[in-house]
Order: sequence, then structure tokens, then C-alpha cells
Amino acid sequence: MFRTLQKDDTIRLAPRAIAELEPVLTWKYGCPNCALCQRVVVRKSAAVTCDFCNVHIHKHCWTKLAAGCEADEITCPGSALSGCNGMFSKSDVAERFS
Repeated sequence: MFRTLQKDDTIRLAPRAIAELEPVLTWKYGCPNCALCQRVVVRKSAAVTCDFCNVHIHKHCWTKLAAGCEADEITCPGSALSGCNGMFSKSDVAERFS
């Protein structure tokens, strides 16, 4: 279910463990939910985050969203949730993850 890395004592969770622990990860540890799929975002450093409303999006969810849009600028999904006016640039996000 999980594996401990030896160098820095980091615990890595398998996908099944994340699914089973999702309520604990969000409630006790404050892990955010993805604005697109509503599943827990465990690694914030590997997620797309809005600078205005702090919405998090999994990298794979972002890839699907970006593939379906022709424009370079994409409205923040937080606009539906909180009225955010933030915009994501596909090229900026791609540069961040390259």
C-alpha cells in the first residue's frame, strides 16, 4: 500500500492507498481537491495552481483541458466555483512542467 523512501523518510502512497485515504488527506491534512475531477491533489508541486483563487488542478486533468481548447488562454476553473477571473496560459504551464 505504501513505500518509504530511505533518503528523506518520505512516504509514497500507491493509487489504491490514496483512494482509500482521500477523506483523511483532505480533512486532517488539508490536501485540496482538483477543480476538474474533484479528486484529492496529493502533490501540490505537480499540480497547476491559480495565483488568484488557489484552485489546484492535477497535471493530467490540465492536459485534457488544454487539449480540448484551441486558445492559448484558458479561464480558471475556479471562476465557476468562486468567481475567479484568473487565466492560465497553455505555454506558461507547459514551460513550468518541461
